[in-house]
Amino acid sequence: MKKWKYYRLCVLGLVVLAAVLLVHLSVLAADVFGIFQKSGPYTIGLSQADANAKRVSVILKEANVIKSPFLFRTVAKLKGVDDRFYAATFTFDTGDGYNAIINTLTYDSGYRTTDITVPEGSTVKDIRAIVVSTGYVTEEEFDVALAQVYDYPFLEGIERENKLEGYLFPDTYNIANTMEASEILSLMLDRFAQVYTDEYRARAEALGYTDDEILTLASLIEGEAGSQNDRTRVSAVFHNRLDRPSEFLYLQSCASVQYILGEKKPILSIADTQIDSPYNTYRYTGLPIGPICNPGKAAIEAALYPAETDDLYFQSDAEGKIYYAKTLEEHEKLKSEIQGD
Repeated sequence: MKKWKYYRLCVLGLVVLAAVLLVHLSVLAADVFGIFQKSGPYTIGLSQADANAKRVSVILKEANVIKSPFLFRTVAKLKGVDDRFYAATFTFDTGDGYNAIINTLTYDSGYRTTDITVPEGSTVKDIRAIVVSTGYVTEEEFDVALAQVYDYPFLEGIERENKLEGYLFPDTYNIANTMEASEILSLMLDRFAQVYTDEYRARAEALGYTDDEILTLASLIEGEAGSQNDRTRVSAVFHNRLDRPSEFLYLQSCASVQYILGEKKPILSIADTQIDSPYNTYRYTGLPIGPICNPGKAAIEAALYPAETDDLYFQSDAEGKIYYAKTLEEHEKLKSEIQGD
């Protein structure tokens, strides 16, 4: 008899547990599919740091918009948008299910655009960060797009790894959440095609340079000089050294080494200048293998039309002011004065 009562209690306990679980699952299902009306509407704000499913699910839970962060992340993962959330302020209607909420947070349910500005001298790495910050594409998608083949005459014959470096023209672009990464890159390549005119090509040929070499020189100028006066004078130094290769084997541009390092160190070490890279103008003769950034129109024109000077050296101080010299002796003296030796 006691044994029978024990079994009855066990069965009753299982029934109660099953009922509780069923109710709990029903509530979660209703929450996921938006079956029951909630007390909203709800408004939440997401920063760029919040633009991922894990962080978003916590914010939504804290705001009583959802009941299960785990289920929310699962749905986002199944939709393939777990890293495609955008920084903005969003409002949800009462009764929105997880799918509708995710559509709103990822703009799947609406067309959105935003302006991005690519400053002069930005590298491809910098541009990737700017584009990815919109949330419209991921880093992986951007990198895949970089490796694609683009049908532009000025890119023909370029086989180096960073083949688009130098050709993504700095400007302000309006991009949409519906655009692929390759479409965004094409906008910048189209703009370069507009800016780099036949006049520029003719001038490059007259100087004895290819268009790619002019873009490479312009990128060095962009990396070294901040004003137009300095751009043309720095250009003159580079041109003068390139015109006398037997005397000046190396351009010795700090900007080329900073590109390799991925940072703008104010003072380069000897080890930095000896890095084995075809971009290193302290170790390899002439121009580097390709552009070290994406130069603006002013830097391109400076490369094509340098100042008429006999300068062969330049040195920057801590404030960025550039000093020029015609002889090594004069340059060493200026360098000593600038560095306080």
